[in-house]
Amino acid sequence: MKRCIITTLMLLVLACAAGAAQAKTPTQTLETALDQLLAILQDPRYDTTDGISEDHLSALRDEVENFFDFRELTKRAVGRPWLNFTDQQRDELTSVFKKLLEKTYLRKLNTEYLNELAAFDEDSIVFLDERVKGDKAMVYARFQLTDKPLDVNFRLIEREGHWWTYDVIGEGLTLLGIYQDEFKNVLVNQTPDDLIRLLEDKITALDEKREEQSAAEAASE
Repeated sequence: MKRCIITTLMLLVLACAAGAAQAKTPTQTLETALDQLLAILQDPRYDTTDGISEDHLSALRDEVENFFDFRELTKRAVGRPWLNFTDQQRDELTSVFKKLLEKTYLRKLNTEYLNELAAFDEDSIVFLDERVKGDKAMVYARFQLTDKPLDVNFRLIEREGHWWTYDVIGEGLTLLGIYQDEFKNVLVNQTPDDLIRLLEDKITALDEKREEQSAAEAASE
């Protein structure tokens, strides 16, 4: 559950973390991202009674598609072996990895967690510090959850005057760390195509599990 909270939080923030037309600091970029995120989560058009709806998910997905560079995230998760990937393999892995992240984390948002996020206001999020070195930055933030504060550190990279989040650290978990180890183990003895197929198989398994759950819920009504 802890891993789901941390990584889902990152994906939601990334979904809204577009660089604005004017140059902003890393912290200002995250503040803007979270304002946009809260606007989506608190939009009364979306019913969260049964968790995240397709319309709600679509709104978040649209933000991701428009503003987040999943290719950078994928490249960093793969590491040095990325140099041996063809352009087609890079494109395919980026696409399937993005889909896996969505299905693994965004779809797990339940009603309780959605309501907690939707109840956030400007006092629920405190930015503690910012450290910039060249085109990299770390922003330290604290989220006041219902039970306890959650300290989260965001890693950002600067591109063409804009800052983009590419990793989040919370309670010993990092999104990159979770997948770097898995990708590394696969690529030691297997090919980029094998890694792509592995992620595709994971997506298929998640879809099948979701269908089984939906069928079970329908049968119990």
